[in-house]
Amino acid sequence: MPSNVPATERPPASRELSSSPPSSSSSSSSSSPSSSSSSSASPSPSFVEDSWRRHLEDAKEVAWRRRVRLRVLGGGPDGTEAVPKKGEGREKSIARLQKAVNRVKKITETDKEAILSELSRLNVSLFLSEITDSICELDFKLADVRAVVEVCAALHGTYPSFSSLLQQSLEKQIRATVESASAFVSAASSLPVSSSHAASSSPPSFASLSPNLVVILPQDLSGKHTALTQRLRLLTRLVAELFLTSLLKEASLLPLLQFLTSPYAASAVPPGAGLSVSRVSSSTSLALASSLSFLLSRFAVLSSLSRKAASQLFAASGEKTRVFQSLCETLQNARDADDASDAQQQKPRREGHGMDKQDGQTERETENQTEQEAEKETARGPSEVDAEQGENVEKYPENLGRALRELMKELGVTEEDLAAAAFDEEEECFMETRKKTSVLLRHFYLSSASLGANDLHQQLIMQEQHNMQMVVNRGQVDAEANSQFLQLRGRLNTFLLHAQAIADAIQESPVDMQ
Repeated sequence: MPSNVPATERPPASRELSSSPPSSSSSSSSSSPSSSSSSSASPSPSFVEDSWRRHLEDAKEVAWRRRVRLRVLGGGPDGTEAVPKKGEGREKSIARLQKAVNRVKKITETDKEAILSELSRLNVSLFLSEITDSICELDFKLADVRAVVEVCAALHGTYPSFSSLLQQSLEKQIRATVESASAFVSAASSLPVSSSHAASSSPPSFASLSPNLVVILPQDLSGKHTALTQRLRLLTRLVAELFLTSLLKEASLLPLLQFLTSPYAASAVPPGAGLSVSRVSSSTSLALASSLSFLLSRFAVLSSLSRKAASQLFAASGEKTRVFQSLCETLQNARDADDASDAQQQKPRREGHGMDKQDGQTERETENQTEQEAEKETARGPSEVDAEQGENVEKYPENLGRALRELMKELGVTEEDLAAAAFDEEEECFMETRKKTSVLLRHFYLSSASLGANDLHQQLIMQEQHNMQMVVNRGQVDAEANSQFLQLRGRLNTFLLHAQAIADAIQESPVDMQ
């Protein structure tokens, strides 16, 4: 872009835009020469810490789900569900019951313990249908999903009919959300392209775009798009967490994921050998699958789920187990090294005449050596210090274990959490479902990520060229044209970030924008 175009109009230097279409590899084995050459070197401490942080946060989630699941299943040795109680002997005051039900309608993590305590004293059997409907209205935040799941687990443990009512309410909510998505896509597709862009600020080539490709929407539709994305993200996360804690069956999760992973532009490639996929009506499915705006929503929803539950829903069998077990082994090696060090220090010290004098001389030598090392430390650069820290981490297991324990303390992850996560993955509780869900997500990514990025990329290039022509004709770019360029660039960058999260979850290469 010419130098007299404002900086805000230029794409970021970190990702040069070209007219060549982006692509994604079907294998994660391909990498750049720079990455392959650096892989043989020891990772820096900051890289190790970042990796640990991701795995520890994952372990914390897996351990929490395991604890809830064991409560749901009753903790029986045969793994079967315990027969729930029926709330006999509990209070049935209508006023208190209605107050409790109203609190359940707006569950938060902060109020979770108070709600659980209140429910444990009341018999809400007559209000179960109302409670399940209110939960499925999704009147809570993403951060409160865990609290909702724990309340559901408590109700499941007391009332036999709760889970079936919850499943019915969720299926009704899923249908309503699909209808909302269809209505949004229909409204967006019925708009002429010119109504979404100021005529003087949009490239003439935009007039030839299919309405399904429009991503800069009028304000009212833009608000509906945001609300739809947020609702889908919340619904998908709730259904996934309920499944992973054994409160819902696979039959509730798979149809929702099938809906979200319909290939973009109605690709005819089958979603996986031997996998039967039930769809909504063909005309509705085609309209939803060919909408670029809705594709952005679906990538946002699935990337959010991938960040939270990839190891249990999408990862290759046994992959995360090795990570968790490796971290457990790191802690054990550190403990062994500490024990050996303690044993060494407990050996009898040297005794005899003249030791005090010799010890005094040794202390002076040590002080001189310390001063010399301090001077060397001051003269060294940051890269040399970082390299030595990496060597110390590898050489001394007690240092590695100490760093890991400090990070676990910071994140609130206990050794029990880590052990539970490793054991849970070893049991392969969701292996059969993961085979299906990983196929769905992989097929969706490989069939849709590059196509979606390409469509966004081409619109950005059109707008960029139009803005350049405005500079030639008028000497500057008007505010509306600049705003459209920034919006398109923002949508492309956000889409690539979501695609990266999904690629990481299924161990595929990221979309290549070069």
